[in-house]
Amino acid sequence: MDTVGQAKETASMIRRSCVLFMLVSLLLLGCQQESHNQKQLPTRVSGPFNASRAFSHLVAQVNFGPRVPGTEAHRRCLDYIIHHLSSAAKSLQTQQFPIDCYDEPIKGTNILATFGNGAGEPIFYCCHWDTRPIANKDPNPDNRYKPIPGANDGASGVAVLLELATLFHEKPPPRDVSLVFLDAEDSGDYRECEFCIGSYYLARNLDSVFSERPSFGVLIDMIGDRDLSIPKERYSVALAPDVVNSVWAIARRLGCSQFKDEIGPSVFDDHIWFNRAGVPTIDIIDFDYPVWHTLQDNVDHCSKESLKAVGDVLYALASEK
Repeated sequence: MDTVGQAKETASMIRRSCVLFMLVSLLLLGCQQESHNQKQLPTRVSGPFNASRAFSHLVAQVNFGPRVPGTEAHRRCLDYIIHHLSSAAKSLQTQQFPIDCYDEPIKGTNILATFGNGAGEPIFYCCHWDTRPIANKDPNPDNRYKPIPGANDGASGVAVLLELATLFHEKPPPRDVSLVFLDAEDSGDYRECEFCIGSYYLARNLDSVFSERPSFGVLIDMIGDRDLSIPKERYSVALAPDVVNSVWAIARRLGCSQFKDEIGPSVFDDHIWFNRAGVPTIDIIDFDYPVWHTLQDNVDHCSKESLKAVGDVLYALASEK
């Protein structure tokens, strides 16, 4: 080989060596980054929230049937919630209000149970306990005027709050925490009904219900989904950013990966009326639920682990002074 040929061969070998070196370096860097990311994931810290007990509350509600205002299933569920709270809460009250869009005028019922030692500013957690009278999103047109089972959209929030009631009875939180069960949230677009009737009524009468106005509130809705993924609801970020930050900081600390550090869609929900009444309130909700407002919103689409993630975060939040 002549001198020129040797030089070309040497240059080619150097280029191949450089490419190989770069590929190996990138591979090693990727492995190191993956290892770093794995180390950054917080270890899941399990609180005292009993997921099995909570899930049994979810199943019990679904077994009553659809909890549409004015039905026997609705009355049985009301009795069930009050029975559980009456032996646990330090105070319990109900608030009735008119609902005028069913076959006859009926009364909706909000339920408020208070726990705690009264140190610091009071807060409240809320959910809705009614279910939707029509499955308007069902893929089968024949089902669209039937009521939904409401396992996730209704029963999941109630299940978490009822288990928190048990825990708060066993160990009262330092501050007063009211657990609020709102009626007639999901009657909207049925005849002349609006959405969020119970929260609208409560928000207009806060001072007649609470001896001291809560410093903030947390709404939970549709938090039992098997594939739970909770972004920061957009209205909540705009109207109650400090509460959002506190809740998501606790979720990170506990390693609850269901809480996503991203902003999700705006959802008109019960929290809107409390914000308009001057009480910063956020909505913890996974609105990406394919069987929403269908007859398939049943127990099979719900998960104990999802209830526990939300329950652990709310328990830890209530335990802070």
